[in-house]
Amino acid sequence: MSAREAVIAALLLLAVVTVALSCTGVLVMRTPLQRLHYLGPLAMVAPVLIGIAVALAHGVYAGAGLKALFIALVLAAFAPVLSHQTGQLADARREP
Repeated sequence: MSAREAVIAALLLLAVVTVALSCTGVLVMRTPLQRLHYLGPLAMVAPVLIGIAVALAHGVYAGAGLKALFIALVLAAFAPVLSHQTGQLADARREP
């Protein structure tokens, strides 16, 4: 196994661990606002790690590598906005 393959495997493993821990946090928390905190790493960190791994595997300037990095950038940019809006809607729907 080359160093490049080891880095790719480590990035993918870290993404899987991030998803597993986020899912566990969502299952454990009681309120929707508490669950929303655990969706942040799931929506931001994991796609960026996977995008970097794909870019390393296929080459940064290859078609698949550029697409993966672009998708990771879009997800990282819009995930906080969507989380904020979801939190506002969940808070507005909460009964006093």
